[in-house]
Amino acid sequence: MDDKDLNEIDVLKRMFPAARILLCHFHVIKWLRRAVRNDKRYGTYATEVLKQLDFCVTNMVYSKSEVELLQHADELNVLACRGGRGELWTYFEENWMDSKQVWVAFFRMTLPHFRLETFFGKLKVDLNSAMSMQQCLEAVIRYQRRREGDYVARVSMQASLRNINYVDEMKTNYLG
Repeated sequence: MDDKDLNEIDVLKRMFPAARILLCHFHVIKWLRRAVRNDKRYGTYATEVLKQLDFCVTNMVYSKSEVELLQHADELNVLACRGGRGELWTYFEENWMDSKQVWVAFFRMTLPHFRLETFFGKLKVDLNSAMSMQQCLEAVIRYQRRREGDYVARVSMQASLRNINYVDEMKTNYLG
């Protein structure tokens, strides 16, 4: 996981040729939002357009399908090319769309670390850096118990759908 420092990426590629390099979502959003506001390079956009461009950037980073990514990219294109300008879109298309596998959520959904990042993101609400190890473990256990309680409530709720043949199917198909 990197923050788009090209020197670091080159070093990582050289040292770990088989590794898949991913860019940190936080840094991608920060970097693209900074690029959108670069008046000297891409011109000045109205405040309302800047807000819409920010939403496009965030939506592209967290896209859950390639179709969704392309829809948000088209929206960015329309916004960035207002008033006959095209520099921002050209920059984005040349530098970001060719490497979408490293920064779009859709392309990393199946990776194990993605599920861990999601878990840790939810867990961070209950944790802080001033906690002792014991307090951290207690917070993790509290979180786990809440999740288990939610699951039990969902499963045991009347009118919830359950496959009554599930155990038999598992025995037949997987346990022989």
